[in-house]
Amino acid sequence: MEMASLNGLLLLASAVLLVGLLLNRWWSQRGLPILILFLLIGGILGIIFNISLTEQTVDLIEPIASVFFIFIMFYGGFSINWLMGRTMVKTATLLASMGVFLTFGALALFNIYVLKLPVIIALLTAAVLSPTDATSVFYILKFHNLSLSKGAAPTLEMESGSNDPFGYMVLAIIIQWYQGTVSGAGIAGMLIVQVGIALLIGFIASKIFDFLLNTEFTGFDNAEILILFALVVVSYSATEMFGGNGYLGVFIMGLIIGSENFHNKYEVIHFFEGLTDLMQLVLFTLIGLVVSWQPLVQNLLPAIGIFVVLTLVIRPAAMWILLHNNPVLTRAAKIVVAWAGLRGASALILTMISMSQIGFLSQDFFHIVFIITFLSLLVQGSMLPVVATRAGGIDEKENLITTFADFRESLDVQIIEIDITPSHEWANTYVKDTQLLSDLLILLITHNDKTEVARGDVLIQPGDKVYLAAPPLITDQEIHLQTIYIHRHHPWIDQEIGQVVSMKDRMILALVRDEHYIIPNGRTQIKERDRLIVYIPIRS
Repeated sequence: MEMASLNGLLLLASAVLLVGLLLNRWWSQRGLPILILFLLIGGILGIIFNISLTEQTVDLIEPIASVFFIFIMFYGGFSINWLMGRTMVKTATLLASMGVFLTFGALALFNIYVLKLPVIIALLTAAVLSPTDATSVFYILKFHNLSLSKGAAPTLEMESGSNDPFGYMVLAIIIQWYQGTVSGAGIAGMLIVQVGIALLIGFIASKIFDFLLNTEFTGFDNAEILILFALVVVSYSATEMFGGNGYLGVFIMGLIIGSENFHNKYEVIHFFEGLTDLMQLVLFTLIGLVVSWQPLVQNLLPAIGIFVVLTLVIRPAAMWILLHNNPVLTRAAKIVVAWAGLRGASALILTMISMSQIGFLSQDFFHIVFIITFLSLLVQGSMLPVVATRAGGIDEKENLITTFADFRESLDVQIIEIDITPSHEWANTYVKDTQLLSDLLILLITHNDKTEVARGDVLIQPGDKVYLAAPPLITDQEIHLQTIYIHRHHPWIDQEIGQVVSMKDRMILALVRDEHYIIPNGRTQIKERDRLIVYIPIRS
């Protein structure tokens, strides 16, 4: 490629991204997902440059989509907050596995016997549409800040984050069956080998990550990102080389590492979140480029039929079968989970992978999946807040942020140290009589090398050191403070502070309740949504 052509391509790509992001403010005010915007931008560019879906464009887009899928699968596992969603693990795992299989089976039958689609296209369409799309679900929940009723948000997060591997396994079986490389009797053996190798290499890769973090040889401030980026590629490639499912391998690696605490974890989460967001925007633009309007119109009715049946019949029926005896989820929560089965990037990527491996097939397969994905984002995505509200599935007491992996249950608190001189305005003043800015709080006072909690009746004397909680400010003192958020499922709810055994070597200095600071004593009861400010002694 000549330098001029490369510069023009880079300029066009940058312009598309910037224009899309600039339009997003106006677009999002109408409750529409940004992914639809980039699909439309891609479609307009496809018309301008006369680009359509051919074997050549499939061969060009499929490698890009496959690489993107590697990182999307990794982030799907890495982003799951097992701590907050641990009560819903069994439910979400059931939906991610059996939900995919039930959806695939029912949709395949509908495609074959009602729509009379060719068998291979009917099976492939059912396979790529059987998993829900994690990034689309996450985006809609965060964009609308939907505080869903008990259990609904973690169930959706964990289901959509972990069902892509099952969807890909179904697709792999169909492809190998069509190519004649596996028989019905060999399917079980193939699955055992693929899953076993993926589990093993994903586990080994996570342990390599732990080992590398404990060896100070990199010299980089953000070594965690570089190590993870490399291990994602290594895990996928090694799993595929040994006959396993590479996408499942990177998902397992992400799942294990995401459950660990390590330095800069939240910065790493935000990096990969931004990376996968960018990949999706690029992918949806590329998909929009190759949409052809004539086959789009020709396949509109069957695609609408599949979307309606999938959304209003198959998904709700599968959820009822799997959840009707579930004692944790309320009726409203089950309705929300049934509606929120969005399709997105994963369906389009799996379509490109199947078209590349089996052959071009027909324009119908691609355009049917495209229309259904578009309708899912447009209708299900935009109406999710309405459905959740009317079903009674909104609970303002729930905090949506706590269900995602970038929520910090324990945060470092920066402090300010003040030396009290004889002329200081606080000298010989009780703590309760001091006047502070609204975002400052006196926590500790050191007097004659003895540190005590700053209760209201403590007298501040000349020579004391006073420590205040404040917006981030670095101090070199060996004092460590944390805040602990009491979420709905926290084990300390309704306990008295004196009863919290795990805090016996620490001091709870204060708690924030309804935006008011409270200096507690041993009988102060901990309530949901409190934030505890904890002093941790530093031992030499």
